[in-house]
Amino acid sequence: MSQGKELTYEQKQAIVDVKKYMDYETGQGKLVSTAKPALRTAQALNFSLSTVKSVLSDAKSNQGMVQRTNRKPRGHGTPKVGSHEIAIVRRMIQDAYLRGELVTIPKLLHWLKEKQIFATYFSLRRALLRNGFYFGKAYRRDALKEREDVIANRRKYLALLRSNRTLNGSTIRPEVYIDETFVNVNHRKQLTWNEEGSLVNTPSGVGARLIIIDAIIQDDQSRTYGWVKGAHLHFKSGRRTGDYHGAMQTENFTKWMSAQLLPYVPRHSLIILDNAPYHNTLTEDTFPQSGSKKAELQQWLSERNIPFEEWLLKPALYDLCRQHASPPTYVIDELAATFSCEILRTPQYHPELQPIEHVWGIVKSDIASTQTGSYTMSSLQERLLPAFQKVTSETCQRIFAHVRQEEERYWKVDEKLDEMDTE
Repeated sequence: MSQGKELTYEQKQAIVDVKKYMDYETGQGKLVSTAKPALRTAQALNFSLSTVKSVLSDAKSNQGMVQRTNRKPRGHGTPKVGSHEIAIVRRMIQDAYLRGELVTIPKLLHWLKEKQIFATYFSLRRALLRNGFYFGKAYRRDALKEREDVIANRRKYLALLRSNRTLNGSTIRPEVYIDETFVNVNHRKQLTWNEEGSLVNTPSGVGARLIIIDAIIQDDQSRTYGWVKGAHLHFKSGRRTGDYHGAMQTENFTKWMSAQLLPYVPRHSLIILDNAPYHNTLTEDTFPQSGSKKAELQQWLSERNIPFEEWLLKPALYDLCRQHASPPTYVIDELAATFSCEILRTPQYHPELQPIEHVWGIVKSDIASTQTGSYTMSSLQERLLPAFQKVTSETCQRIFAHVRQEEERYWKVDEKLDEMDTE
């Protein structure tokens, strides 16, 4: 048995029972070596002698009974601070700023605990840094703050969306939200009614992975809401771990857009997606690119009579070229333009502003709820369509309305915080 592994209740009980039996043998004087029953117990059960003695000592102090212990969950467990928790934290921080209260991680942990959300200090700190926050000076004191680029990108995104809305809030051009997600074969609910100490026969690990791509539309002019007909695609991934974006690449994504999305959405639609790497592939004629060689950067600057120092390294030359070059163009932007559509990218770290992220939650929850113990890819695919049917036109309208409220809240809060900062 490997060292440091937690013993189950049954294993501990077996140790006690075997030891009792060997004690009985000793009393009977049978022709077996019973001089060292604890050692024989360890040898019989393939445990170390120190492990057996430790269990026997604990049982002796408890009148010969073995105490039950809760099984530790296998694997790394569910992340404590996900995108949903970060959206709540972002609102907490902004509300605190409006009150004039500075924010620290212990404060956030206390506020989250009041909402029955529990996290450790370091897991929350890592999540904050990962989602565009930093710890710095505010009014001569220390406080958590959002990075300036995060605020600027959010503001720009919201301004572009607002330009596509009428005075009463209706969309002018249809808004199409697209995204990719995944679901594993062993996806299931984590909680169950259970007898203390009993085990549920569920497979270990997450199992094979299914990648899903789809789109939803909000078109207030034609009163069209819900899934884009013909846009659905799912396929089995060749990898089970890591970021599911690794199972996608530019060629496959553009092929899906050409064949299954753009022909099925109205012309002049506004297509909204996130900043996945394959969404941001540059066209071949865009310069500079990350793969541009140092000599190419120097030549480009020289041909345009842009002064630079010979000792500059490639990163500095790359930044200098970007400052003087035309804005970058992206493969999928040009593809969308051939259908008279425009691409708009959501700001980083803000999944709450992407309606289809809320839709994925409904789909995955239904898949988990309908798990009946058949952990196979065929079972998962059979439950996929019914789960998608849970997302109706009315469901999407409620989600769009909720996200619109979040957009308006950010717009107003950012204005108030900006006014406070200039006072």
